[in-house]
Amino acid sequence: MKKHNSFPIFIYLLIYCVLVTYYVIIEISNLMKNKMNEEISMSTSSYELLCLNRESICLFDDVGIFLGSKGMIHELPSVPSSRRLPLDKISNSTYMIKERERLPLNGSKTPLCDYNLMIFSLYKNDENKIYSELDETLLNRITGKSNPSFSKEEADEVKYIGVYRISNHHSCHIEGEGSHLRGNKVRLLGLLGLALLNAELKIIEGTDMIVDLNHFYFPNEHVLWTPSFHDFQLIATSTDKESKLKNQLFFLATGTGLGMSIIPVDIQRIRDGSISDLPIRMNGTIVPSLYGSGGLQLQALNKKGIHSPRSFFWYKAGIELAKNMHVFQSSNGTYFIEIWPLFPHETRPINFNVIGFYIHTYQDINLFPNMKMKLESGLYPPSKELIVTNATTEPEPSFRYQYFRNESRSRDRGSACCIDMNIEGVQVKVGISHVVSDVWGRVYFSRFYAFESEPPFNIVAKSGLFCLSHALPNDIGLETVAAAQRDAHSNFTSSFDVFKHKYKCPKISFISGMIEMVGNPNMVIISYGVNDCYSRIIFVPKKKIKMVLLGSSY
Repeated sequence: MKKHNSFPIFIYLLIYCVLVTYYVIIEISNLMKNKMNEEISMSTSSYELLCLNRESICLFDDVGIFLGSKGMIHELPSVPSSRRLPLDKISNSTYMIKERERLPLNGSKTPLCDYNLMIFSLYKNDENKIYSELDETLLNRITGKSNPSFSKEEADEVKYIGVYRISNHHSCHIEGEGSHLRGNKVRLLGLLGLALLNAELKIIEGTDMIVDLNHFYFPNEHVLWTPSFHDFQLIATSTDKESKLKNQLFFLATGTGLGMSIIPVDIQRIRDGSISDLPIRMNGTIVPSLYGSGGLQLQALNKKGIHSPRSFFWYKAGIELAKNMHVFQSSNGTYFIEIWPLFPHETRPINFNVIGFYIHTYQDINLFPNMKMKLESGLYPPSKELIVTNATTEPEPSFRYQYFRNESRSRDRGSACCIDMNIEGVQVKVGISHVVSDVWGRVYFSRFYAFESEPPFNIVAKSGLFCLSHALPNDIGLETVAAAQRDAHSNFTSSFDVFKHKYKCPKISFISGMIEMVGNPNMVIISYGVNDCYSRIIFVPKKKIKMVLLGSSY
């Protein structure tokens, strides 16, 4: 009986084991198949864009998603919560109009937005190591290494400086319709935000601040005066003929009516609002912090001889009656300023080396020797040392895109410049330009362009036009910005329609920064403002940029 009863139990166990084994094998197979499909999908989305074969039209947003489908949202912690736009009011026009007119007249109670993030890298890549082009004393002041209250580990954590436009001038409302809420009863603010960033581009705790350089230089201007400085670029150059190390920081400040100005500055990491008296290479004055955690100290060149925005611009601070210009170096280290990126490419030498070891006043700055600044027309004579390429020899766009009516009348302006790349065996510099279309309610489009690293800086490649996405659901830091949360979960209701296609882009995507990632020479960090409301960062492999520039699957 025992033998007779044990036989079916053995069979049942055997069948059970076979079934379990079969189930496990099937599950493992499915997992491997899914993983392989994911990898194929990732490879396709990351490194293949079918329209790049020139046979079909590339949609503006297809290229943008190809470049960066996952991003990072940045918000400056030093903006008080009382001056942030709440999530439940972010699309309420009535609320926005009321808030923009909140007294007092100086605008000190109006909501603030930070956007058009520009990232300044403290280091460069060299094979398997990083190094800095900055003078050691300058680098140590920025990172805190020269301050005994910071450890070496704390100083080494700093890899970048974030530069933000802070303003009550925005188009966050009505899901990015593109019309700005200018304060017609209170002052329009043009503030500057700064922060130290680590390798992951996260703001290092206690190192962010907001200042008002407009009020610093022009404290007596009328309360309803439009500020001279809106957007800021941070650059470092050598002012000493005997050294190639970059020893001085400058802001390139763009505003309304004055064009672009240059402001010598010094940025130091400090502890808990303490005052640093470390020697610097200019006669600087500490700029008061409006908001911040007391971890940064900004000094700007003193105001001697400056009485108004016009005197400031004329008193050696003015660069040109234009905006969206960028400073870059040729392959031998000579500095140039890019005035126009395309159609044709226009550049001019800019002379930092004659400034000398110490800057006493703005009179010491003579960036364009033997030239004069005319408030009505800019640098004079305008053709002196101007380098202009032949627009007729510029290559055609690398891919086809939808043509819009006024494109031929919209000359490309600069957005961000430059990174070094090797394209087809040639060392080139790559920048990003933009055009503005008024056909669909003022929409911004961008393109890559590449030029030779020696004068006359001929254009060797340029892409077709594309637009970048607003915030997406999987973006890092999405939860910190109300407008970004709304956009990410809006099913692209802030997009624009063209030829019955709803483009998955905001109307305003202004690229404000492009740098090589510290520690990864094959990756590029692109930062941009979304609808003049918040900042987004994407991480783009150089291989993708090369594909878009050449118009092939590479």
